[in-house]
Amino acid sequence: MEEDKEIKEFGEMKETRKTEEMEEIGEPEELESEYDLGKCSKCQQDNTGSNWCQSCNAKQFQNEFDKWTSGDREIDKFIQQIQLSANKYKEIIEWIPFGRLENVTYLAKGGFSTVYKANWLDGFIKSNVQDVWYRNGKQCVCLKSLDNLTNKNDFLQEIKNQLKFRGKNSIAIYGITKNSTEYMMVMNYAKYGSLRKLDLGKCSKCQQDNTGSNWCQSCNAKQFQNEFDKWTSGDREIDKFIQQIQLSANKYKEIIEWIPFGRLENVTYLAKGGFSTVYKANWLDGFIKSNVQDVWYRNGKQCVCLKSLDNLTNKNDFLQEIKNQLKFRGKNSIAIYGITKNSTEYMMVMNYAKYGSLRKLLNNAFEKLSWLRKFYILSNIAMGLKNIHEMGLMHKDFHPGNIVNPIITLSRITDFGLCKPVTKNDPEKIYGVIPYMAPETLSRGEYTQASDIYSFGMIMLEVLTSYPPYYNVPHNTNLVMDICKGRKPEIKYEIPRFFKEIMEKCWNFEPPNRPTAKELESQLGDYSYDGEIRRQIKAANKSNKSFIQYDPNEIHPEAIYTSRLIPKTTIPEYDTFINPIITLSRITDFGLCKPVTKNDPEKIYGVIPYMAPETLSRGEYTQASDIYSFGMIMLEVLTSYPPYYNVPHNANLVMDICKGRKPEIKYEIPRFFKEIMEKCWNFEPPNRPTAKELESQLGDYSYDGEIRRQIKAANKSNKSFIQYDPNEIHPEAIYTSRLIPKTTIPEYDTFNSRQNFFSIPDNIIVEDDETQGME
Repeated sequence: MEEDKEIKEFGEMKETRKTEEMEEIGEPEELESEYDLGKCSKCQQDNTGSNWCQSCNAKQFQNEFDKWTSGDREIDKFIQQIQLSANKYKEIIEWIPFGRLENVTYLAKGGFSTVYKANWLDGFIKSNVQDVWYRNGKQCVCLKSLDNLTNKNDFLQEIKNQLKFRGKNSIAIYGITKNSTEYMMVMNYAKYGSLRKLDLGKCSKCQQDNTGSNWCQSCNAKQFQNEFDKWTSGDREIDKFIQQIQLSANKYKEIIEWIPFGRLENVTYLAKGGFSTVYKANWLDGFIKSNVQDVWYRNGKQCVCLKSLDNLTNKNDFLQEIKNQLKFRGKNSIAIYGITKNSTEYMMVMNYAKYGSLRKLLNNAFEKLSWLRKFYILSNIAMGLKNIHEMGLMHKDFHPGNIVNPIITLSRITDFGLCKPVTKNDPEKIYGVIPYMAPETLSRGEYTQASDIYSFGMIMLEVLTSYPPYYNVPHNTNLVMDICKGRKPEIKYEIPRFFKEIMEKCWNFEPPNRPTAKELESQLGDYSYDGEIRRQIKAANKSNKSFIQYDPNEIHPEAIYTSRLIPKTTIPEYDTFINPIITLSRITDFGLCKPVTKNDPEKIYGVIPYMAPETLSRGEYTQASDIYSFGMIMLEVLTSYPPYYNVPHNANLVMDICKGRKPEIKYEIPRFFKEIMEKCWNFEPPNRPTAKELESQLGDYSYDGEIRRQIKAANKSNKSFIQYDPNEIHPEAIYTSRLIPKTTIPEYDTFNSRQNFFSIPDNIIVEDDETQGME
C-alpha cells in the first residue's frame, strides 16, 4: 500500500539522521491528501484525518459543551469553534482544568510571558473510541501566561497561530487553562528548553562548557594543532585553509580535513556537470564526530562523493566553494568533509546522495512521487534556499542538477561555486542553465536573490510535472530573447492550484513581485491543513490519468541542462529586445471589472471608439468585448493613431460602429499583426480570438523569418509616414471613460440586422497580399 511505503520512507529518513548529517526535520503530518484514511467506524463515511471523523467528533465535542467552562464566554466560544471544525486531532485545543495539572513549577520569565512546567494527568486527545476520547496519557507540559495581558484577542490570536503550525517544526499547543488569577496556554514541554538554555555539557578534559555536542573548541583545536605535521596536501595555501577552519570550529559540523586519497577505495566515475566531474567512493574512516582521550571518534566507513573542478585556474574559487558548502552543512545543503587529491587534481569530499541529482531522481522515479512527496522535496529546497538568503547570499546557479537527494523525500542543495553576496555581480560573466535563468539575468547579467526565486519556480515545474522547462526547443539566442520578453514554459500536467499559484508567482517578470524564500517556506508550510487542497489534488489526479511522463529521449538535441558560460553573443543587448521598463504594460482601473455573468444594460460606460458593437447596441459586456477593445489598442500601439481621432464621438459614430465601421489604418502594418488585429475587430463576438489565443499568437512573433520579411517591407513603406499629432484630434473626440448617454445608444431594433446596414466604409484599407512586405 502506498501509505505504508511512505511511512516506511519516513522511517528511513529517521534512520538516515543517525549519520548526524541530517538535521531534525520533524515528524510528517498524517499522509492524508490523496491517501485512504479509512472509514469512520460510526458513520461509515471517509475519515478526515488519521483515526478522525470531523462530523462524528464535532457532535461528541458539542455534547460535552455544557460539561466545562473557562469562565469566559468568548474563550469558550473560541475553543468550541476550533473543536467543531477540526479535521484531525492536531487541529483541536481544549479547556484543561487547572486541577488536572500537578507539580506546577516556575521555569523562566521572558520579555512578555512567564513559563511553568507541569504534569498533565490526562494528555492530549488522539481519537474517539465509542464516544470516549482516547488520550495520550500523563505527560509533561509547559504553561505559558502572557504578562500584562490587556487584549484578550492577542492571547487568542497567538493560540490560533501556534495551532496552525502544530506538527510543522513548531511546538504543539493543547489547550487553555487558568490558575487562580490568569489564563495560560498549555503546550508540549521541550526537554532542553530554549536553544539558549541547551546544556551541551562539560568537556571531560578541561571541565569548561562544550561549544557543541560532545565538542570542546579549545581542546580540539589543540588536538588538531598537534597533528598539523602529520599531514600535508602538498599545497601550502590549502594546508593553511584547512588548519584555520579546524582551529576555529565550535562543533564537528564546522570542520574539514585533509583526506589522503589512499583512504578512499572503489572510486567510480558518476557524471560530468557544467564545471565539474563527480565520482563515488568509500571513505574507510568516515568523518570526525568527537574527541575521546585525544583520539578522534569517527563515523566509520561510509560512501562519499568526490567532486573535481574542471579547468581550475583559480584556487581561490575552489576554496571559496568549500567555505560556502561548509557554511550550510546541516542546513538543507549537502555535507562537506574535506579535500583530497588523486594523481593530478584536488577534489572536494562530500556526503554521497543515494538517489543522485534531483533531475536523475525525477527521471528514474517520478511515478513514485505522490503529491506529499513532491511537497516534502520542495519544502526542503525552499528551506535550504531561505538559509542561503538569510546569510545575505544568492546561489546564482540554481537548478535540479545542483540539488541532490540522499533519500527520495530529502533534498539537499549543492554546488556553491557561484554563490556570492547580493552586492557582487559581474555582468560580463553570465553562467547557468538558460531555462532556469531569470529575464534580468539573461538580459543584463543581474543576479539577485529574486533570480534564485525565479529558478525555484522552474524547479517546481520539473518536480511537479517531470518535464524540464523548454525541453523541446533549442537553448539558444531565440529562447533567451523569448524569456526576456516574458515567455513562460508549457505546463503539461494538471497541477493543484495551490502549487500552481506559488510556482507562477516565482515566474513573475518583475523581481520585486516574486515571493521571498522565507515566504515560499511559509506558503508551502500551509500544504496539509486545507481540505480545499485535498479537493484540488483529487481533481488533478483524475485529470492526469492519461498523463505521459517525460522521456529524456524526447529532449531537443540543442537543449543543454548543464551549467555553462553563456556566450556574450547569446545574450541580447538590453536595447535589442523589448526594454521591460518601456514595454511592460500593466492594466489598471478595475472599477468596472465584473464577472462575465453581470451586466447592466441601463449603465454603459467607456470610450466609444474602444467599445464593441454589442456593447454600444444593447449594453452587452462580454470577454469578447474586451478582445474588440484590445484590437483598437493594437491599432494605436502599431500606428500611433487612436481610432476615430478625426471625427466626433457622438451618436453618429455609435451608429456607424454598430453597422460595422472600422477605423482607418494610416500606417503600413506587417500582415502578422494586422491579421490578429482585424480578427479582434470581427463584428461577431464568437469569431474573435480569446485572450489565451492572443497570447499564444503574439508569442509566435520572434520565431518566423516570414514575419521579419513583413517588418522590413513595412519599414520601407513607412519611410514618409507622419506620426500622429494630438493637435489634430477632433474637438468632439473624447478619449476618457464616461457614462454613454441613453440617447446616444441606438435601439437594438433600429439596426437589428447587421446585413441591412453593413457595408465596408471607404476608409477601410483592403490590401492585396502582394503588397505585404517581405523581410
